[in-house]
This record gives sequence, C-alpha cells and structure tokens, in this order.
Amino acid sequence: MPERQCSGCVKQKEWGCRAKRFPAAVKEPGAKPDRNGRWWRWESPANMPMTFDGEETYACPRQDLRERPFAWHRMLMFYGMYKNGFLPQPGSVMDQSNKALQVFSILDAVNAECDAAAKDQPPDQPPHGGRRKGRPQ
Repeated sequence: MPERQCSGCVKQKEWGCRAKRFPAAVKEPGAKPDRNGRWWRWESPANMPMTFDGEETYACPRQDLRERPFAWHRMLMFYGMYKNGFLPQPGSVMDQSNKALQVFSILDAVNAECDAAAKDQPPDQPPHGGRRKGRPQ
C-alpha cells in the first residue's frame, strides 16, 4: 500500500478517507454483499474499491488510525514493551489477555513481512518508494 499523508491531501474523497459502512437490507439501493453474505451500504465511498486483507473495501484501511489514535498509541506502546520483554499485565504469558497476544502476533507478522520486503530493496532505493533525507547525491 503506498504511503499517504492525510493532512492537506486533496484526494481524500477519491480514496474513501471518510467512507463509512452500514448494515443494509438486500433490496436497499447501493447495498453490496461481503464474502460472508452480509449486506452493506457505503456512505462517501472511494471511487474504486481496494482489496485489503482479502476483502473488498471502499474505505481507506488507515481510517482507524485517525479515528482512534489513543487506542493505537496504547497498542503500539504495549507492543514496544512486549518486544523488550515486558508484558502489559502482571504475571506470565498465560495471565495476559488473548486479545493483546493476538495483536502482538499480528504486529510481529507484519513487521517480519516488512523486514523481508526491505531486504529485497536495492541498497540505493529507500523503503516504501519514499525520498531519502539529507543532501542530494
């Protein structure tokens, strides 16, 4: 997924940055089924759908970061502590919430995927197609 800067972006309508999905009846105009057979209607959808995590969506997958920054801050803070050997709750791994351990597992898998992709990049190309900082060469 390409990197995007949300603040000041003029393509938010095109990319579905404000899109919302609501449950809908089968006969409701504009309603579409998901892969589980549930029907949904979109408000302010993107111009074209994108496939994210195997599901077609008309909303930017980064919406949740913008809408729940405090929750994401806590998740990433606890993940950093987990990577340094500290668990969020007192006790052993068996005493931790299953949800926290699932989040950490997902973040571990995504980090491994990003690390593998970064290894495949030529050394003179910055990751994610971005520009290098510093003096031009």
